[in-house]
Amino acid sequence: MIAPLRSFKLLLVLLLPLLGTAAGKAQEVKDSLAKVHFEIRQKNWENASRVLANLEKTGGCKPAACLVVHALIADGTGAGPQAVDFARQALAAGQGSGLDVAYLNDLGVLLCRRAEGKRELLQLAETTLRHADSIYTGGASNIRYNLAKVLQKLGQNGQAKEIMKKLEAEGLLINPGMAILGDFKGVGAPIQRVLPQ
Repeated sequence: MIAPLRSFKLLLVLLLPLLGTAAGKAQEVKDSLAKVHFEIRQKNWENASRVLANLEKTGGCKPAACLVVHALIADGTGAGPQAVDFARQALAAGQGSGLDVAYLNDLGVLLCRRAEGKRELLQLAETTLRHADSIYTGGASNIRYNLAKVLQKLGQNGQAKEIMKKLEAEGLLINPGMAILGDFKGVGAPIQRVLPQ
């Protein structure tokens, strides 16, 4: 009975450093993506592309997350069709692909901005934002506000007004770190846009 206990303790002693290494690697990846997002916020597209390329070479981000960042960079450089293509690829990766709520919100905003009257892209933006809203647990209003704007562009004014009415009743809370559509005029800190205007 003591031998299995010793074996278990020995196994734990051997595995704990490996777990620590994995946690450290996850933090390193997060920090690396933060560097890319910093370059995007600074509109330094070449540096953002360079940092992202290095991350991809070392396996530093999940493929779908890398595709979202490629879409943001392409959008920032004015390459609209390429940005939409990257966005579609990221969304095609599906659930479990590493796309979090912020990335889904970014993609919804990007698709809406790049729709240029194409109903199919607006519908994809709507679907993306609805999915983001269904899994979002925070208190910010960005996703629902963006969804209302997309619904307006789709001509679904009743649903858009209903969402806006609920948001106004709850009190709009805008997260400055998340993308938002249009010229939001509200009380609070100035909005930092993830996507260029």
